[in-house]
Amino acid sequence: PPLDQVIARIDAALGAPPFNRLSGIAADGVTLRYRDARAGREWTADDGRIAVTRAGGRLRLTGDVAVLGGAGLARLAVNAESGIGETALSFGMELSDLPARDIASQSPGLAVLAALDAPISGALRGVTTAEGALAGLDATLQIGAGALQPRPGARAIRFDGARAYFSYDPARERLIFTEISVESGAGSGRAEGVAVLEGVARGRPEALVAQVVLSDVSANPLDLFEAPLSLARAEADLRLRLDPFTIEIGRLQVTDGALLARASGRIAAERDGWRLALDATLPEASPEEVAARWPPQLAPRAREWFLQNVSAGQVHDGIFALRRAPGQDRPDLYLDFRFDGAEVRYGGPLPVMRQASGQFTLYDHRLGVAVTKGTVSPEMGGDLTVTGGSFTIPDTRERPARGQVRIEAEGSVTGVLSYLDAEPLRVMDRIGRSPDLASGRAQLSGRLGLPLKRGLTFGDIDMAFDGTATDVSSGDIVPGRELAAERLAVRVNPEQVEVTGRATLQGVPFDGAWRQPIGANAGPGRVEGRVTLSDAGARALGIALPQGLVSG
Repeated sequence: PPLDQVIARIDAALGAPPFNRLSGIAADGVTLRYRDARAGREWTADDGRIAVTRAGGRLRLTGDVAVLGGAGLARLAVNAESGIGETALSFGMELSDLPARDIASQSPGLAVLAALDAPISGALRGVTTAEGALAGLDATLQIGAGALQPRPGARAIRFDGARAYFSYDPARERLIFTEISVESGAGSGRAEGVAVLEGVARGRPEALVAQVVLSDVSANPLDLFEAPLSLARAEADLRLRLDPFTIEIGRLQVTDGALLARASGRIAAERDGWRLALDATLPEASPEEVAARWPPQLAPRAREWFLQNVSAGQVHDGIFALRRAPGQDRPDLYLDFRFDGAEVRYGGPLPVMRQASGQFTLYDHRLGVAVTKGTVSPEMGGDLTVTGGSFTIPDTRERPARGQVRIEAEGSVTGVLSYLDAEPLRVMDRIGRSPDLASGRAQLSGRLGLPLKRGLTFGDIDMAFDGTATDVSSGDIVPGRELAAERLAVRVNPEQVEVTGRATLQGVPFDGAWRQPIGANAGPGRVEGRVTLSDAGARALGIALPQGLVSG
């Protein structure tokens, strides 16, 4: 029968002779078997004591038992009190080492504890209405060392202990958490908030919708980080579905100093393990802040490249996505952000690109850095302005990984040649010329492929550069003769340097090409072209011909 009818029958029995003259009844050594048909559970309690006392028009029940089951022996103390003739009552319960799942089965307000495999101690206080329905519940729970494991196939998430203080309002189906705190090897933290239970009217809660504020968080889930992350504050809107156990994060906002991040996601305990989907955005941060929050186990080689090669400047519009399926060793990672004012080292010992702007993307083990502008400072010739380019590692899992550089830049002829003379290229040094052999302006575009390892040699490199030089003048290309050109085309590959176009040598026009093989045994360069022959031209080039031999 309903609880209010049970209370009414007890009152009626105690109000009739001969029980109306009793002030108390006590029993020791009680053994109690409790079968809960709704929850499908059964417990046996032993060594119990029960006392019922009547005083001042009120009836009070107290008792305590040792409960067999779970990991061992637990104790449970209960008390209840109501006015004689009244069907409403207040009750209390004190727990000691009672399994969390046993507690979860007894009240909708405690159903969330079913996912825990841990002993719980604490106290519950509640009241019922005159109709026997639960009117309110306050709980103080101390949770011992255990694990979160909603399903046998899902890996247990261990913790050292936790505590919770909360109230349950059945009329509004609402839980009010004044504190939840957790201590574990994966981190610690505190939370407070409000939650609404869904599905209570149908007999058992189906989900819990909560708004919580987290503080003093120190987290290192799954040992992803070298040291736990400390977060000053976070806010979350989430839904916890109980069967199957699923956490849906509608909004997670993390505030850590000047750093602000937002996230959403879903975590589900499936038959074969955990499934994770997390998406986050980061409006602004420094490369150092990104690196500090990039778990070393997620794309470790891409992270290593980022730590060693990107610094300074600011990161904007960061996007982070993480996916992990049951049984998957490492999650899939997607990372994308825009950067400004950064320093990027994109090609081993090649000059660092400063004040660089562009986009960083990491997906499916492919790392890409697209540059829209920047500045490169070779050893000679002043700065080169980078107008476009990229750095790509097609597969960061390879050892050694191979980098692909594409660059578009403009500056002085000397600066471009000096860039080509940087380690490990040393193009000018290999052909025995100095980068400052000519003046003028130049544009350079090309690609460079090289393994990302120490001790690079020229043979490791695949390259192809095309350039255009304008307003060129030089007295060193042909010693003792002045060479000038409005426009020359330059091509460089691992086999040779080639310069073609129309120019004048000591004022004599010609149209031709100079090709210089590269390498220790490459031999001398070769010039082929068409020269305008005249008496004045021959004399300008120092060719001594008899007077009048050539005319026209």
